[in-house]
Amino acid sequence: MISPNRDLKGALSFFEQKGELIRLRRKVKQEFELAALVQNVQATANKVVWFENVEGFKGSVVSNVCGTHERIAHMLSCEAGSVAATWAS
Repeated sequence: MISPNRDLKGALSFFEQKGELIRLRRKVKQEFELAALVQNVQATANKVVWFENVEGFKGSVVSNVCGTHERIAHMLSCEAGSVAATWAS
């Protein structure tokens, strides 16, 4: 499904509706813990990860948005088979 939303907030909402988003609301440490959690998710569920509470950081951290061709296609508003051509243009 191609979405006209090209902003991150719209994409996160879309991925959440599709069940492709993990939201972590608990506090995580920037050093080591955040990266370890992303690595674990990539190796198992391969979902987008939204860290809402990162110790010592104002704001959120989002990772693995480009973890699949389908997600990249969604962000570029194209079909998965035309990601390379769309990116190049």
